[in-house]
Amino acid sequence: MNLNIWKTKGVAFDIDGVIADVMHVIRGKCLETFGWEYNLEAETEYDLTRALHLPHTEKLGFNQITEYVNYCLGFVDEIPIDPYAVKLTNAIYDFTHRAIPFVTHRHRDPMMDVTYDLIESFMEVPYTIAFAGGTQYQTHRKECYIPPGYHFVEDRRATAFELSEAGIFCWLIKTRYNRLDRTQQNSNIVLANNLKDLYDFYF
Repeated sequence: MNLNIWKTKGVAFDIDGVIADVMHVIRGKCLETFGWEYNLEAETEYDLTRALHLPHTEKLGFNQITEYVNYCLGFVDEIPIDPYAVKLTNAIYDFTHRAIPFVTHRHRDPMMDVTYDLIESFMEVPYTIAFAGGTQYQTHRKECYIPPGYHFVEDRRATAFELSEAGIFCWLIKTRYNRLDRTQQNSNIVLANNLKDLYDFYF
């Protein structure tokens, strides 16, 4: 099998939750750095308000949580990378001879440097990064940055549905907060356990 069979020009990737297990670091830093308890079962995408067990005297607003997440993302060396990230991106590049596109909702400022550091830590082939999060004050939809004819790999269900409505075929990485029922009714979304599933599918 190869990419040509599936009539796609290539595959683009989200970063957090797809390539990099950033929640691993976020959970760990909650207790280690701040003494906050973290309820794994209450984790819903990147909304930490339900998962964090804070004292009644501590209440975090959206901006504070964003700052905390950005702080955790700075620990690049501690963020686990999917074991198949290198093998899959190398195989795609060898077939397409095109740079691998990454499209992230991270803000370009202040996350640009640490994001490039993260991708540089494992990538062996050319790549590009689009910051759909834009600046702190302006965001864009991911579909604006995904090259025409590409498949996309995402971990957030709502984003996967947005992309599917825009006609983009989307792999949705399974997590505890991605339910199967609605997704199975959408022909433009296919669930995957991890990047190994994608490698096995394409190659």
